[in-house]
Amino acid sequence: ITAIPAYDFNTEKNVVIATKNGMIKRSKLKEFKLQRYSKATSCMNLKDDDKVITAFVEEDKYVFLTTDSGRNTNSGSKSRWC
Repeated sequence: ITAIPAYDFNTEKNVVIATKNGMIKRSKLKEFKLQRYSKATSCMNLKDDDKVITAFVEEDKYVFLTTDSGRNTNSGSKSRWC
């Protein structure tokens, strides 16, 4: 479980979420601001055998992720599998 404290949602920072099966989602922090606190919310749909392994606020515009099997992806202006 990852908790990311956010005091100002009016920022250009992104939240990056990665799953066990390799799905990666980058969303603006302002998209996580709730309008109604009484309803559950979700930011991505997962398959039954998948789970979120990390979530973090992107500090730079360049992100490099790698797996234990050697697959990796990097993103800056473009995202691609190597």
